[in-house]
Amino acid sequence: MRKPKIVVSECLYGTKCRYDGQGYNDKVIQSLKDYVDIQTVCPELAIGLPIPREPIRIEMNKENEEYRLIDYNSKNDYTNQMTEFSEEFINGLDDIDGFINRLLVKPGLTGWAQVNGGYEMTPEEKLKWDLDYIQSRNLFMDIRIIFMTVKVVLTGDGAR
Repeated sequence: MRKPKIVVSECLYGTKCRYDGQGYNDKVIQSLKDYVDIQTVCPELAIGLPIPREPIRIEMNKENEEYRLIDYNSKNDYTNQMTEFSEEFINGLDDIDGFINRLLVKPGLTGWAQVNGGYEMTPEEKLKWDLDYIQSRNLFMDIRIIFMTVKVVLTGDGAR
């Protein structure tokens, strides 16, 4: 069976790419190595920032309430470069397991996975139902979920 594939920051995987030239061997990520394929990325290096470097910070522009990625000392703004890199990187993640796709749909009170098994499902089964919903969602499907939810609430059938 294929291992799930996840993406983590290179510095958390031990690569010395943090702003201070250090890396961090995160124990949780290291413990996952036998169970998942790990793809690492350092967005700061990808947009050309050096190691070591001054820290960059997320700051809010109070005039338009927009967040910006700013080098605190030089006041260089890296927002556009980081946004462009992030969009390209995320769009190239077709073989990363579907958990990131769950962010495409806001969580709610009910859902396709809940009305088709709910608490009795494994996380993997819930993910399959959620991905099915994301790929197939339409008004008819949403109405069907509402009716199925009402049935579960009224009859207790399917509830734990």
